[in-house]
Amino acid sequence: MIEKWFLTYADSVYAFVYTRVEKNRQTAADVLQATFLEALENINKYQSSKGTVLTWLILLSRNHIKNALRQKEKFANFSPDSGDGELTAVIEKIADEPLPDEIIEKQETAELVQITLAGLPEKYRDVLNQFYCRQKMIKQIAEDNRQSKIVVKITLHRARNAFKKAFLKNSKSLHSPCCSERRTL
Repeated sequence: MIEKWFLTYADSVYAFVYTRVEKNRQTAADVLQATFLEALENINKYQSSKGTVLTWLILLSRNHIKNALRQKEKFANFSPDSGDGELTAVIEKIADEPLPDEIIEKQETAELVQITLAGLPEKYRDVLNQFYCRQKMIKQIAEDNRQSKIVVKITLHRARNAFKKAFLKNSKSLHSPCCSERRTL
């Protein structure tokens, strides 16, 4: 079963992880491996009624991403005392104060969008990325992909619908009681 999951979901999980580990391929591959190892060890804990396999794998990956970023920080050559001490004071203030709820909510929403995008078929991810992130016009997308404008419009419409459906499902999965302990990144 885990082999089938790996073949089916590895690319999507990797895409989710890759952007969060500063596009470091080795770190992303390590996190992917750790995620699937944890999935194998805890396969009996997966409940299909709580969400898709992809959502569960993404949730598992979040702690591994956090650990990888912590490890990277340990070895970084950063000295906050190299300046006049102002940076140190700012860092200490941030460390002592909790983040406002709205910042946390924005971060969670951004992560949920990334989880949802990672789970979409590649052609949907691509057209959404071109239209919304790169802000290309439908005509330009059609020309770049050697498609008609109608095909691009239809694909974009289907991609939006698929995104909406998956986003709502993932949102419910992430906020269910079984997943609340995993929400650490």
